[in-house]
Amino acid sequence: MKSIKQTVASFVFVVLLSGCASIDHYRGPYPNQDISSPTPEGLTRVVFFNSDDHGWFSGQVQIEINGHAGPLINKFRYFQTFLPPGTHSLKTEHIDSFAWTDKHEITVGRTDLFVKISRRLTGQDVMVVNELPLDFEVKYRAVRPAAYP
Repeated sequence: MKSIKQTVASFVFVVLLSGCASIDHYRGPYPNQDISSPTPEGLTRVVFFNSDDHGWFSGQVQIEINGHAGPLINKFRYFQTFLPPGTHSLKTEHIDSFAWTDKHEITVGRTDLFVKISRRLTGQDVMVVNELPLDFEVKYRAVRPAAYP
């Protein structure tokens, strides 16, 4: 029979293990984050922005595009990237006591694509919207590049 210490240690190990991230840290160069910059030939501008749709639960969300780690996007931040037209896999994740990971597909056409991400208590909502919010330039700021050794 297990002792109380062994049971507690096993429980703590499982909780810690469940909180591990499945998305690695973003280490690539950041594309130009000026949303008025020209789009490179053959690619489509995709803007991911983190809204506060869920109030108190809103917070930072990590993204992964086609298996490549993207940045951690805090509330009222955005990240712009450029993708070729087609269907792309998107993974979103946030960590509190557990890692909450969701998988999505986004279809990129030939015109700019705007993807609103909002964190829920147990996951993330992802919604393609027709345009950026009216107050986007005042309310949202580009993701700050992280410094890696």
